[in-house]
Amino acid sequence: MKIGFSLGRCVRDIVKGTVLIEDVFMIVAQTMVFDSSQLEDVVDEYMYRPDYLMGLDRDKCVQVAQDLLLSGKLHQPRCQGHRPRHIVEGAVWMDIMPTIMDDGAQSEQVQSAWRQYQLALKMTSLTQYPKADDAKRLLGG
Repeated sequence: MKIGFSLGRCVRDIVKGTVLIEDVFMIVAQTMVFDSSQLEDVVDEYMYRPDYLMGLDRDKCVQVAQDLLLSGKLHQPRCQGHRPRHIVEGAVWMDIMPTIMDDGAQSEQVQSAWRQYQLALKMTSLTQYPKADDAKRLLGG
């Protein structure tokens, strides 16, 4: 699951097939759109921006944006009088990480897969290899 931080760039990624709309939990946008016709106007503005929707099929872009709005996946803090802030400057998407519950409700396979994912994530983000003890701990060994 993903959280997006730019309506135009998220719509672009969905239309291009880089991100599946089913994988979108929410998009936190700086837009202030209350209905589908306003949303269509915003998409039309984005169609002329090379870093947003330029060159993409307008109807597909409008459809994706409307699907996001109508499914409740478009969160717009400005509509509630708040000023949105960038979580991470320049970020378009962030993955939502699953939470491991220690109440025995999750299977050992799920917990093992999560530890392996954490290790892989650390290994790809480090400039040096993790210590053997850290790897064993993450793998549950």
